[in-house]
Amino acid sequence: MAELGLGIAGCGLRDDMEETIDYKVREEMMVYTGNENETESDIDHLQRAFKCCGATGRVPWRYTPWGNSHGHDYPDSCCLQYADGCGAVNGTAFQEQGCGQALAAVATHDITVFSVVLLTFTTLEMFVSTVLMVRARLCHAGVEFDEED
Repeated sequence: MAELGLGIAGCGLRDDMEETIDYKVREEMMVYTGNENETESDIDHLQRAFKCCGATGRVPWRYTPWGNSHGHDYPDSCCLQYADGCGAVNGTAFQEQGCGQALAAVATHDITVFSVVLLTFTTLEMFVSTVLMVRARLCHAGVEFDEED
């Protein structure tokens, strides 16, 4: 029965996931300076790897300390075609999907698969238990089964 609860809880977790991820990405964006430190490396890697920009898209970058000091530029890692300095070039195409959405989509898929597998095993376990219980009651009642070889 614990598996059933875990499967249902997994489905419920998906609802809060994107909001939590957005919050964490926004936190990291607020300390982004454009210097090559660990935070910048993590954010830039995240944006390139998941083909995303910012927490909910590129616009939130304008409201960060980095965005305030760079006008309407965006980090180079937001560019569709990454190149040094591409975030400052007019006419550059940028990733539109936010990293919160991109990460939540991947995590939601994994949680969904886990929940479905868990619920399937739980259902199978309950079915086998029911069959064994019925068979035990019938044996206790004196019903004999023909065993086929």
